This record gives sequence, C-alpha cells and structure tokens, in this order.
Amino acid sequence: MSLKSTRCDFLKMKLDQLEWRKGLHEHNALWDVKFLLGHEDEALKHLLRSEKLIKESLSENCDKTLIVTCGNLAWINYHMKNYTDCENDDVLRVLLGLKLSCSKMLKNESEKLVETALNVSPEHPHVMRYVGIFFRDQRSVDSAIEMLNKASEISPNSCFIHHQLAMCYKTKKINLKRENRNKTEIDEARDKSIYHLEMATSQKASFIFAMSELALQYGERNDLQMDEELFDTTFKTATEMNEHLQVVHLNYTLFQQYCNRCEDLAIEHYKKCLTMGPHTKAGTTSAWKLKKIADGRIKYKPDD
Repeated sequence: MSLKSTRCDFLKMKLDQLEWRKGLHEHNALWDVKFLLGHEDEALKHLLRSEKLIKESLSENCDKTLIVTCGNLAWINYHMKNYTDCENDDVLRVLLGLKLSCSKMLKNESEKLVETALNVSPEHPHVMRYVGIFFRDQRSVDSAIEMLNKASEISPNSCFIHHQLAMCYKTKKINLKRENRNKTEIDEARDKSIYHLEMATSQKASFIFAMSELALQYGERNDLQMDEELFDTTFKTATEMNEHLQVVHLNYTLFQQYCNRCEDLAIEHYKKCLTMGPHTKAGTTSAWKLKKIADGRIKYKPDD
C-alpha cells in the first residue's frame, strides 16, 4: 500500500470521526435544551438517537461514551415517571442509580436501585461493570474491584473494564499510602494498576486517558525511559486527535513535580493546563496545585 493511499485512508477515517462526533454533540445539546424547555418527549428522542449513533460508530468500544447518554436516558425516564422503562432494564436501573447517587437526598434510592439490579441480573456483564463503578464512586474500592473482576472474566478484552480496574487499584494504592501500610502492599496495588492500564492500551491504542495515566504510573515506579517514551506518544496522539490534551498536560505535570522533582517545569505545564480550560477538573486541579506551590515558596523561600 502506497504512502499516498495510507494518508487518504487516514484522512477519510478522521472525516468520518468528525461527522459522527458532530451529530453526537448536536443530539446531546438538543436533548438538554429540549428538556430545559419542558419538551420531554423531544428530549427523549434526541437521547435515543445519540445512543444509536454511539453504538453504530463505536461498537464494542462504546462503554465510556455510552454511560453518560444511558445515564441521561435513565434519568429522563425517571423524571417522566416512565418507571417501567427503567424497571424492565437492569442496566438502565444501575445507570439511574449512578445518576441519583450524585444527590445526598437520593442516596438511599440509588442504593436500592443498584441492589435490585444486582439481585435480578447478577451475571449480566453490563450490570456488573456499572455496579463496579457505583461501588468505586461510593469509595467501596474492594467491592468495586471484586465486581469489575467478575465482569472482566466475561469480557476479558474490554478496555473499559481494564481502565476502571486500573483506577480502582490506583485509589487503593493512595489509600494504603495514607494508612502508612507496608511498601509491598503499595507496590502490589500500583503494579496491578499498571497491568490493567497496559491491557486497556493494548486493546485500544488511542485510549488517551489510559495512556497518560500509564505514563504517570511508570514514572512513580521509576521506569523513567518507558515513562518519557509513552508521554511523547500520548502527546502526539492527543494532538493529532485533538482530544484530551489538557489531561495529558496534567499527568505530565504531576510526573515532573512528584517523580522528576522538577518544580519549575511542573509550574510551566500547570499554567498551560490552566489556560486550556480553567473550569474543567484538570484546570481546577492545576489552579489548586499552583496555589500550593506558591504558598510553599512564600513560607519556605520568601525571597524566591
């Protein structure tokens, strides 16, 4: 195959991606507007079109994108009192539980929904993976790991499940550090996180969130050559795809600050990350980190 032909195929793929993303963004924006205007039936139609578009375009890699749309579907059915639409679908029931768990007032109801879904469909792969996410959100990390491992036995090649397991083990590692547990336990949790990130990126080479997280964890394990190479690849991929570049900058900044101990370079990237979107999660984290660095310098290096 010629270089020209390969380039044309790549450009066609990028155009196809832009087309479906444009359609997806339109439906997601329209459902929100229609819902706020009180046109609930029209809002529901846009969500259903969004769901169909995601499934057709991403097939087996749709989980991470689909979870938000399906959560909104569950929520709007609940709001419209279409209870049977949620009750007859245990996946929707769990997703509604995830949505309601954001509210302290609805926490008990969300737990009942998740418990019911798990009792009715304990072996359903999507029920298991979303229940795992629910447990993780509730900070029940060991329960989340147990549930996601069961889901992984049914879908061993799911990059979504491997990524969720990796983040659970990362949380477990952080908790073990806070509890001053022994180094062996901490290293084991980190190694398991790295294993699942490697599995996720092997299944999906353009999984930017997993790639940047894996690069950061390599740095924590002092695999500095692998770390730098993977960050280079991740920056290139994120730039080419025009996706999640801010998240890559944040993880690279954390690597420079805590692994390389290069605070000046960390400050430079925190500033870049902040200017890319001050109100995003990565942006607010960058602002908080910059303030901590500034406070530390004022306290310990007032002449700096």
